[in-house]
Amino acid sequence: MINSTQRYQLWPQMGVIFAGSSLGLTYLMLLFMYGGDITIALDACLEGEHQCYLAIVLSVIVGAFIAYKLLYVEGGREPVVHLSGPVRLKGRLVKKHARGKLNHAVQGDPMGNGVLLHPDVQISMRQELGNILVYGQQGSGKSTIIKPIVQGIRQRGDNVFIYDRKNEYTRLFYDAGSLLISPFDTRGVQWDLTKDVRNEQDALLIAECLIEETEDPLWSTGARLLLTGYMVLLLNIRNECSWFSLAGLLSKSEDEILPMLRTHYPQAAVFISQNSKTSQGFLVTLMKELHFLRQLRSVWRPKARDMISIRDWVENKSSLPKTLIFAHDESSPELSQKICNAMFRLMVSHTLVLEDNDDRHIWFCLDELSSLRKNDALEKWLRLGRSKGARTIAGVQAISQIRAIYGHDVTETILNLFGNVIALRMGASGESAKYASAAFGEHQVERQLLSLDDTGRRSVSSQVSYEPLLRPEDLVSLDYSSRGVTGFMSIQGWDAVYEMQWPFVDIPVVADAVVKQKSLEDENPNKKKRIGKNRLRRARA
Repeated sequence: MINSTQRYQLWPQMGVIFAGSSLGLTYLMLLFMYGGDITIALDACLEGEHQCYLAIVLSVIVGAFIAYKLLYVEGGREPVVHLSGPVRLKGRLVKKHARGKLNHAVQGDPMGNGVLLHPDVQISMRQELGNILVYGQQGSGKSTIIKPIVQGIRQRGDNVFIYDRKNEYTRLFYDAGSLLISPFDTRGVQWDLTKDVRNEQDALLIAECLIEETEDPLWSTGARLLLTGYMVLLLNIRNECSWFSLAGLLSKSEDEILPMLRTHYPQAAVFISQNSKTSQGFLVTLMKELHFLRQLRSVWRPKARDMISIRDWVENKSSLPKTLIFAHDESSPELSQKICNAMFRLMVSHTLVLEDNDDRHIWFCLDELSSLRKNDALEKWLRLGRSKGARTIAGVQAISQIRAIYGHDVTETILNLFGNVIALRMGASGESAKYASAAFGEHQVERQLLSLDDTGRRSVSSQVSYEPLLRPEDLVSLDYSSRGVTGFMSIQGWDAVYEMQWPFVDIPVVADAVVKQKSLEDENPNKKKRIGKNRLRRARA
């Protein structure tokens, strides 16, 4: 016996549409050609006038085209009936469905409309709190989708912290309404550590980001406590902790530092003892992880004109620009990643202690989720930040990259905290396509099966099953054309997957990607810098 799900076309319906449209078009064309008098038109046809036959032929061609475009499906239609679960939509159905869902979502909700994820798809502000994730392999078009969303966020006046891994966002969004944080860019402002490190807890959070966990946690734990002790020591002695003074303290010998630690942070003093190989191990770990502070000390000087406190920015205590762009520097990747990690961790810490507020909008944007090193604050931001106004938009190139950083379980938790998902083209190898396919869910369908027994007798039966709404092959075979980026989108709570194309949006370039310092070591700290156009500089001029 042979079983198959035989595909079919709606030939009778296409015939009806073809006949109706052909006759209707013929009638209209004859009326037009003969001044609206159908009697004269019919007489002309009976007499065999050439233009009558031309009208009939054109009407038949156009009628066939209309029937083909409306009902013909390449490869045939599957004999499948949708029973329950999300539906897969494309074309005009997407716009209609999305508009209806948005109207229902904002009805009675004071938060109102949110960002546009596509020119035809807008979500509510409350749905923004579910975060936005864009899957796609390298070159699939993630930035094509993320950049217009960021542009809309900025136009709305929201706070947004951008980690610019490839210096793409600096070119588009560094203007009078933004601040650039980059130690080696002449336009960059300095992170004001003295305002953001006020107690032991702040110091410990920064130490955990600047010193990565070692294979044997003993060494990283000891080095983190030592760094915390150094910062507490500076707070107690100088009443402030700056990058400059912290780098200077690291250059002191253990004989100089030990008495101060015993006085101001005795829990770290136990890791240092004279002529001890273990103590040397802790100090070597500390110096190895913080070697970049020597570079930072040459460009981030105390009492600088242009400084930014992440605490003030989160709490909106000043007229700071709403956009922070942290530009990655490929010549010092470790410095860039660790400083950005520390800033983000403090941003999370300060945000989560704020009162719940639906009017607060703080975005974290990064084009590639794996571009930052491991940060436990990310999961807290996604899980606990909703009531504080925390939102995230991120791209993912491969699931394996995230798992290599966070492990299997934490990766599952992080990805499940993104409610709004967009999937673009993915590679055939690896598990990313399978994972993204599973993220779009399943639907229950009834499928007709055509059976053919050994005698040639046919019979039709039905089978009910759960099938993936989106197969991995659908993602692997997506194209990237000159007209736009094709992909699939799922909005939290909308029970649908949209197949659509994102057009290319021309966002004007407003700044250079990088304006390098001429020298890191020979920078003159007493040289007066030219005041730029951004608001922070104007306010302090």
